[in-house]
Amino acid sequence: MISQYKNSEDSLRNVLNALVDGGNTENLVTTIATSNPLQTSELQQTLLNNSPYLSDTVMKQAINKETVLPNEIIRDVLVANPQAAKTNNVLNELNNRTIPMPDTMMSDILNGRDTVSPKEDLEASLYSVKLSRQYYFNELLRYYQQDTLNPSASHDSLISLLINEKSLTAQYLLAFVYLYDRNLSNVNTILENIPHFFNLSKEQTRQYQDYLTYFTFLSNLTNQGRNTNQLTPDEYDQINEIMINVSEPVKSFARDILEANGLLTFHEPILVPKESTKSAKDGKYLKTGSFHNDLYMKVFPNPAKQYVIVEYNLKDVFNKSSTSVFTIHNVNGILIESKMLQRSCDQFIINTTNFIPGEYICTIDTGKKHVCQRKVVIIQ
Repeated sequence: MISQYKNSEDSLRNVLNALVDGGNTENLVTTIATSNPLQTSELQQTLLNNSPYLSDTVMKQAINKETVLPNEIIRDVLVANPQAAKTNNVLNELNNRTIPMPDTMMSDILNGRDTVSPKEDLEASLYSVKLSRQYYFNELLRYYQQDTLNPSASHDSLISLLINEKSLTAQYLLAFVYLYDRNLSNVNTILENIPHFFNLSKEQTRQYQDYLTYFTFLSNLTNQGRNTNQLTPDEYDQINEIMINVSEPVKSFARDILEANGLLTFHEPILVPKESTKSAKDGKYLKTGSFHNDLYMKVFPNPAKQYVIVEYNLKDVFNKSSTSVFTIHNVNGILIESKMLQRSCDQFIINTTNFIPGEYICTIDTGKKHVCQRKVVIIQ
């Protein structure tokens, strides 16, 4: 059962690693960081091609590249990755943009809070498989530790189980088993290999040093043929100092020794949750901009090369029951591009890389009436 879940876990992790940021987060971050305004359309397509599996790291890098990726593109990218709306680090980056995201566009992004993205769904499946595998691993571990009918065979099986479990926790458990066997050579080998086999975080590095201190204390007792119920006054002071200075779980191990020797009375703390009626932040802390209140259409940059951004507010002339259309015609009156408008105010982007250089007329029609019209020049 454990091996089956391990295979499923490996398979899901491989799929996730291949999908997130196209399988290479570092490369995508570098692509964004080194991009220039001439690569806006290309970069936009790259980000959308890798959606909805963008990592927080990539989304934050994209948000910070304001000279290349305007609000409209960032909105589209984050909407395509609904997990962004649930990540404070990503939302905080939006607050730092020079030109705030208009509030209606920010609402588009925050709508992702009610959506489970494919990336989140895959991560949840992986987490579920890991939990199931851990459950059966813990059950087997408990069985080997508590077997009184065939303890010798179970002890060997316990060591084999921990050797094959390539996790940091399992390595510490294995060191405790070897200590119980008075095999201090193997204890030292396990502990010495941990920094080489695992990429320890800052917190894990501190924890590792605490384990070294604790195992050194226990190994000294073992070398003298004594156990933790046979401590000298100086050793009581040592274990008390260890308890004060180390982090969990070593702190609890040291405290248990003091309790077992009647030198400490520990009262388990009662954790009371903070009062709260909200399950999530309401987004009021986000900095947003807004569209102008008058009837208008802006087309920029002008002149343009790769793309133009269209910003508009139709106010009262917008009617959901009638058709509102944006169009681009060349100077000969030939229709080049059209787009149905679904809301009264918005921004959207038009890719112009295939446009012939020259003048173009941008128009918004509501029913049969021209309500907005602007001229834009496309250059090489």
